[in-house]
Amino acid sequence: MRKIFLLTAVAFACMMHAEKAALNTTATFENAEGGINLITPESVWQGADNPQIGANKWQSGAFTFTTSVADWGGGYLGYMATTVSNETSNAFTGYEYYRSAKGGAYEGANFAVWTDAYSADVDVECAAQVVPGFFINNTAYAVNSMCNGDAYAKKFTKDDNFTLTIKGFKGGAEQGQVVFYLAKDGKYVNEWTYVDLSSLGEVDALKFQMWGTDIVTYDGETYYLNTPAYFCMDNFGAEKPEGYVEPERAKFPQPATFENEPGGINLITPESVWQGADNPQIGANKWKSGDFTFTTIVADWGGGYLGYMATTVSNETSNAFTGYEYYRNAKGGAYEGANFAVWTDAYSADADVVFAAQVVPGFFINNTAYAVHSMCNGDAYAKKFTADDNFTLTIKGFKGGAEQGQVVFYLAKDGKYVNEWTYVDLSSLGEVDALKFQMWGTDIVTYDGETYYLNTPAYFCMDNFGAEKPEGYVEPERAKFDIEEGIKNVETGAKAFKVLRNGQLIIVRGEAEFTVTGQSIK
Repeated sequence: MRKIFLLTAVAFACMMHAEKAALNTTATFENAEGGINLITPESVWQGADNPQIGANKWQSGAFTFTTSVADWGGGYLGYMATTVSNETSNAFTGYEYYRSAKGGAYEGANFAVWTDAYSADVDVECAAQVVPGFFINNTAYAVNSMCNGDAYAKKFTKDDNFTLTIKGFKGGAEQGQVVFYLAKDGKYVNEWTYVDLSSLGEVDALKFQMWGTDIVTYDGETYYLNTPAYFCMDNFGAEKPEGYVEPERAKFPQPATFENEPGGINLITPESVWQGADNPQIGANKWKSGDFTFTTIVADWGGGYLGYMATTVSNETSNAFTGYEYYRNAKGGAYEGANFAVWTDAYSADADVVFAAQVVPGFFINNTAYAVHSMCNGDAYAKKFTADDNFTLTIKGFKGGAEQGQVVFYLAKDGKYVNEWTYVDLSSLGEVDALKFQMWGTDIVTYDGETYYLNTPAYFCMDNFGAEKPEGYVEPERAKFDIEEGIKNVETGAKAFKVLRNGQLIIVRGEAEFTVTGQSIK
């Protein structure tokens, strides 16, 4: 019995030793004597204490990694392939290439960052084994590029993707590959996520390759990836934790297109208007398109009649105004798709658009057919515009309740008015989480030196809210009002105007009109 017990004890000790050894095989990228040495907080280590030009080999756990060092001249060395970082921030302002999208490591203090060294050599070497997997994350650098675009790469849409392919080798022969999407279907990885490599079988080397949809092509050939080819890894070679649940992926910023979406905007009837809630309540009704939340203000005007203000959605395709078509734009139809939004002043102090803090690139704007009809012809409340009149939209940006700045856009000025979809750039506001609209102009009600309200209909149309300015965009010409400013009367200082009325030239001075006989304007 004693002999059997001893054998059992030895077997148990061996199992404990094997379990301990197995645990130590994982590359955790933590500091170790004679190995990784990242004693300075928020720093990066390039894989060798005295890196040489070329391939520098170093080890963590049972795995050997490589840092490729290139001499870029001027005493500057470039580090590629695998580095180690302990940076805890996930901010990217322009040069922080070794930060994870989550900020910090999966476990411990350190994690690794890989970037393409454009080498045929393998990236990871080990004794032949089945590598269970590892934890992966995007870099803050790649996320910033995909979310915002940069000098080299475009801003991602839902049609773009960004992939890591992990190829497994044994004795130099490829055994298989695993493809992992760091971005796909309008979403991207921003949490530490497990990648299962067990399908590769027994391997002794691994090679990484990054690719995506934003690539440089020429004459039908693909050359290189524009999206920054970086990713983060931790606990390389670790088993998937028991009970592990893959985290949700983050969504790329999505402009508000105001198109129909399940559970959202529902404009199935042609030539109709939707007020922002299927069952609108009196007061503020919140609804969302893309990343942006809008409001429809519903007022009870009595007699069973509800009044809708702030933002509505329309799919009307006509640009005619005969007296009641308040939700048509001066062009007719949306900028893209079927739907567009129409805003009118609800005289509320609340923000008109709220969203997660971001730099909002801009949106497309147009006048309403209603406002154009009023400015061109006058109406019961507002005057006909002259060359001296203007009609403006001010967009104020806020963050945490504090105003960050404002952009003023002229819907009419200098005898011209917007009647085509025109891009408004909001990037100068910086990072904001709310926007407030305010319309004003020269046709206002004043009393005893005080200004009270605007006579010109305070409506405008918008589409693709939060979208980037299209590449090659050229601002469209503005339409001209029928009245053009003439020359001041030298004696009285009164202004004279030329009026093109039904092709007939008419001179207007004060209340007087003079038809120019025998002359018409074609």
